[in-house]
Amino acid sequence: MNTKSIYTVFLSVIISAGVSAQKVEWKYSTQDNYWKNGKGIKWSDSPEKTGEVIRISDEKAQYIDGLGGTFNELGWDALCTLPEEKKNEILFNLFSPKESNYTYCRIPIGASDFAMNFYSLNDVVDDFDMINFSIDRDRHILMRYIKEAQKIHPGLKIWASPWCPPAWMKTNNHYASNYDNGTVNRNGLPREKVLELPTTGFKMQPGYLDAYALYFTKFVQAYEKEGIKIEAVNIQNEPCSTQKYASCTWRPEDMAYFIGKFLGPKFEKENIQTEIFFGTINRDNPQYTKTALDDPAASKYIKGVGFQWDGKGAIPTIHKEYPHLKMMHTEAE
Repeated sequence: MNTKSIYTVFLSVIISAGVSAQKVEWKYSTQDNYWKNGKGIKWSDSPEKTGEVIRISDEKAQYIDGLGGTFNELGWDALCTLPEEKKNEILFNLFSPKESNYTYCRIPIGASDFAMNFYSLNDVVDDFDMINFSIDRDRHILMRYIKEAQKIHPGLKIWASPWCPPAWMKTNNHYASNYDNGTVNRNGLPREKVLELPTTGFKMQPGYLDAYALYFTKFVQAYEKEGIKIEAVNIQNEPCSTQKYASCTWRPEDMAYFIGKFLGPKFEKENIQTEIFFGTINRDNPQYTKTALDDPAASKYIKGVGFQWDGKGAIPTIHKEYPHLKMMHTEAE
């Protein structure tokens, strides 16, 4: 086998109880040809040539809840520029159990770097009671994308995370965290309001913390009324970076404080079954995550940790020391 040209190999073995001859399928991909069916594959309990053996273990290891991608506004906008037949073909190829079979997908809570512009689900300043909370924008854009996918895969699971809280909850009162130093400052954030690491960009005052817990709660409830159950929430996308797009920095002890004293108790009070994940962590320093997992108030509510980008480097340590927690790979290069 030319390892330079063949980069994907799958061996599918279908075994029926009491049947000695099993059906074996061999599929492989090369740079130019995908998912080709191999020929001449035979099953043998005692192969003649040991150099051609692939040993299959029946030992159970980790359980995978699902695999998927991210729903976003620009993705839906791009699909809507296509002829209906082509758009449906792409949706089918992504979500059909017969094709890519995406089963566990992410959605943003408010704006992301793939939104059409900055927005949140409540942009009315200091609306601590969330009177003006609304998912109307999502109904017209993001939810259309999700519901088309649900038609193809009714069992599709959804998890969510904010790239940024409402701007009025941030210390710089802006969706971005960093200055856009291009020829044109496209995000409108002045240099004076850039968030510095390792500070927390969220206003750590009781009124804002209570309001943000209510914001998460109303989001989960509003989406479920639309037939979209939120399986889990990660508290903040990439809290360890100051981005030019919608973003917010968090120190781990502050995020733990929010979870343990505000969000967790609020979910508990409202009987919200959505799981709380500490994430999505984008640094490989395990201590960042351990700070929250060792916090007694927060840890009782944290069901898992989400890692992306450099955060993958912390997974071995966290998995070893906290084996009861779910590990979620939330984004990758």
